[in-house]
Amino acid sequence: MESDSLTRAWAAALNAVPTDELGPVATSMLRSARPLGDIEGTILLAVPNGFTKQWIEDKAQSKLTTALSVNLGRTVRIAITVDPSLELVAADDQEEEEPPAPAPPTQPAPASSQEKKEN
Repeated sequence: MESDSLTRAWAAALNAVPTDELGPVATSMLRSARPLGDIEGTILLAVPNGFTKQWIEDKAQSKLTTALSVNLGRTVRIAITVDPSLELVAADDQEEEEPPAPAPPTQPAPASSQEKKEN
């Protein structure tokens, strides 16, 4: 399978999974996964850490498998591997999405006791 069609199927599968019931953290975990390839009907996904891998396996794998199967037009399975370098990609994506925090207001420095005596 071409990686472009797998990438499109993965994007469609993510959109098909009801993320509103999962919440923003879970949605972020799903979106951190990257499809690596299709090996004889098994879609290999990479995730940034073991927690995400376990969460997908426990909570979302069946929904993802169904959505991918529908989008690819055939029955597939999912295998998940951990790729720690994706942590950096996810962190970069979050930095781009989140606006910078406003700087704290600056206050004038208090006058020194020497200046008070001169006034």
